[in-house]
Amino acid sequence: MSVEPKQTVYVNNINDRVSTNKVRSVLETNLQKYRPVSISLAKTLKLKGQAFLTFQSIGDASRAIEALNNQEYFGKRVRATFANSNSDTLLDKKELKQIRTRRQQEHKVSKQSTKHAKSTVDKSKIKKQNQKLPPHRILLLQNISPALHVTKESLDEFFEKFAGFEAARFIKVRSLAFIDFENDDSAIECLQSIDEDEIRRNFGEDIVLWYAKK
Repeated sequence: MSVEPKQTVYVNNINDRVSTNKVRSVLETNLQKYRPVSISLAKTLKLKGQAFLTFQSIGDASRAIEALNNQEYFGKRVRATFANSNSDTLLDKKELKQIRTRRQQEHKVSKQSTKHAKSTVDKSKIKKQNQKLPPHRILLLQNISPALHVTKESLDEFFEKFAGFEAARFIKVRSLAFIDFENDDSAIECLQSIDEDEIRRNFGEDIVLWYAKK
């Protein structure tokens, strides 16, 4: 599918062994008559060999493509075509601010999604490992959410309704707590009768409760 003509040109297959400063200098000289507004060259190892060139008009961009495409630069034939979208260079300050704000929000959402996915994987891994542990009078509560401001007092209040409960030992820096019962049977009964929705509301969506190691 052809890309709609625009003022920004995408160039790739540039020799990535040549410094970006030298590539920019040569492109500025060779494309001077097409009035480039900006020349942006990728610097990261993964993206090197690519560039975005922005011109004052679509006509200038089109003529620059004709002059560049399939021409040899630094021992390699470069490819030039219209970019998928125009460069930020063409936006006024208000538009640029709006777009950057939107990108920051999208990036934040993406990071949160990644963090949640990682947490879910960790939770699954913990549960799998826990299945191998034998019953024990001490339970281990893991992945306590820092956002819920859990305290030893709130842990005691939550677990004191279970028969045989003795005490909760909260280790805040590790987001976990040890829940002590009088005997193994009391701990087993707690695990079997606990309301999963209630424990998630009080300690976080990724909470895991199981026997501690003996």
